[in-house]
Amino acid sequence: MEKNLESIFVNLFDKTREISGIGVWHVDLVNESVFWDDNTKRIHEVPLDYKPDLASGINFYKEGFSRDEIQRLCGEIIENGTPFNTELIVVTKSGKDVWVRAVARPQEENGKIIGFYGTFQDITKEVESQKRLEKHNEELQELSEKLQRSNEQLEEFAYVASHDLKTPIRNMSHYATFIEEDYGEHLDEEGIKMINGIKDQAQRMTNLVDDLLTYSRVNKMKLTATAAPMNSLIKEVVELLDLEAMPDVEVLVEDLGELKVDIIKMREVFNNLITNGIKYNDNELKKIKIWREGNLVYVKDNGIGIDESMKDKVFAFFKRLHAKDEYGGGTGAGMAIVQKVIDRHNATIEFKSKIGEGTTFILDFSKTN
Repeated sequence: MEKNLESIFVNLFDKTREISGIGVWHVDLVNESVFWDDNTKRIHEVPLDYKPDLASGINFYKEGFSRDEIQRLCGEIIENGTPFNTELIVVTKSGKDVWVRAVARPQEENGKIIGFYGTFQDITKEVESQKRLEKHNEELQELSEKLQRSNEQLEEFAYVASHDLKTPIRNMSHYATFIEEDYGEHLDEEGIKMINGIKDQAQRMTNLVDDLLTYSRVNKMKLTATAAPMNSLIKEVVELLDLEAMPDVEVLVEDLGELKVDIIKMREVFNNLITNGIKYNDNELKKIKIWREGNLVYVKDNGIGIDESMKDKVFAFFKRLHAKDEYGGGTGAGMAIVQKVIDRHNATIEFKSKIGEGTTFILDFSKTN
């Protein structure tokens, strides 16, 4: 019964090795013989009746590093009993290069090395897949670096162009004012309307340029992250917006503790979020609530809400969700600046919203705090 079980297990082991493609081998130093099983012979592409020896086995390894390395490893295991696990190239009988993993353990008797044995596996597909992955990663890295350079050049252009645009825009507005002051009495109603139109468009262009400059500066400015008391930070924003003088606005801020942020840039983030919650709001009492759960900070308003179809446009640069004259106008750059600042903090921002029920922005500082 025991012999039958032993035979079953031996057959099962042999079939498992055959299916896996892993070969076994043995070098007998006493009798100067070498054994290769069928899988090992298949990998070398030799007949199943092939009789290997140590020298011919070594010569299958590709001339150069692979052959030199296997000779070194065999010498160390014979001399010192040092096991090895290596990946090298063999050249098969048909001349094909094959990557193999050779694993060896010493065989000892009375403290003397009498042989060594191990496994032999074709890992060509695995190596080629790894090489393709590495090449793909290198290409992605190269593309990433090109994109980074392109973004830096674009931001530099935006900064320079915006700065250079401010002077002619300012001059245009001044000239319109001069004409109005010096020749206003000679202009009819249509002329005055045109002058006012020029001034309005100049102001709108100035706002656009200012927002473009702000946006381009976000990446240029060095962030100074410190443990900031968030309630104090938001109190400053509320005071700067003079919200206490607005009876139709209620801002409720729970205990937020401290967060490691750049105080100046984060003040700009909450300025935008609070302002938008008030601006895009048709309720008689406009409510803003800010609270914290772990590393998440929530900013909730009871405003008009954001349609699901507009979700991709919220953080896009110069993308307005309403006509330019609705809800007090604006350039559509505010939320793009918010996104950029949040990105610089290695944080994330997302929102949940329903039309007519308001919007909740969720700022996640998990990676920085």
